Amino acid sequence: MKKTILFSLLIAISYNLQAEEVKAKITYTIKDNRILSIIVNSKDEIKRQKCEDLVMSKEARELFKKKYEHSNEKYAVFYFICED
Repeated sequence: MKKTILFSLLIAISYNLQAEEVKAKITYTIKDNRILSIIVNSKDEIKRQKCEDLVMSKEARELFKKKYEHSNEKYAVFYFICED
């Protein structure tokens, strides 16, 4: 009984240790409404691709445009957390 509880706790802890928070650093041109670069901090190719697709989506671009529409700067650099 104790071994099963201990084993299940060990599995739960190891699963949380493997969890990775995927962040993207985005460089964005305000004037052209265009993303210049996306740098994702994940080594996993699937997570990286999902994060890039999320950042490149039409909804994300509209959010970027609304956020910076009254800004006088040419470029914006910000971080975006990609959730699974």
